[in-house]
Amino acid sequence: WGNFMYRLATEYKGTVDRWIIWNEPDVYDAQGHAFWEGTPADYARLLKVGYQAVKAANPGAKVYMAGMAYWFDKEAGRPLYIQGVLEALSRDPESVANGWFFDGIIVHSYGSPLNAYALPTLFRQQLQKRGLNKPVWIGEANVVPADDPAGRLSRADQRASLQEQAAWVIQTTALARAAGVERFEVYKMRDEGADNGIHWGL
Repeated sequence: WGNFMYRLATEYKGTVDRWIIWNEPDVYDAQGHAFWEGTPADYARLLKVGYQAVKAANPGAKVYMAGMAYWFDKEAGRPLYIQGVLEALSRDPESVANGWFFDGIIVHSYGSPLNAYALPTLFRQQLQKRGLNKPVWIGEANVVPADDPAGRLSRADQRASLQEQAAWVIQTTALARAAGVERFEVYKMRDEGADNGIHWGL
């Protein structure tokens, strides 16, 4: 893993200088973890090794913790995944000298526009409990349109109209700015086909 990340960061230096290590380790399906089968401590180790490799290859690069989905932990009544990761990093004697092995965190915000304020605030509080002040990004955000001509859906599950989706982008961007989010990304900006039967694109 370390060799792989070192090679990537070396090859793409100057083109890619921001790295997000993994995606949604806190997402679960019926069989368990959907994207990451390890523990928060295992992820902390993956993050540390990736961070060290990227920084060795490109000292000016920034390394971000995986985007977290939040709701899977919330609905299951589990501690937030990031709490376990931070706890594991706090026990590493090299953490403080290395900025805890990450330069910022990523939050994924779907559904209600209010999530773009609430989730970054909640995750920032987890950092502050450890005395950390790091940038927060929203790496994925959107609301599913029900009336996309490419594939119509029911209005269930907090789906919106295309007009409401357009308003949602404005509201969500404003709330993200109010929460101090450094960067904000809509997923997806455009469709290249259905994603699990859904056309997300604007």
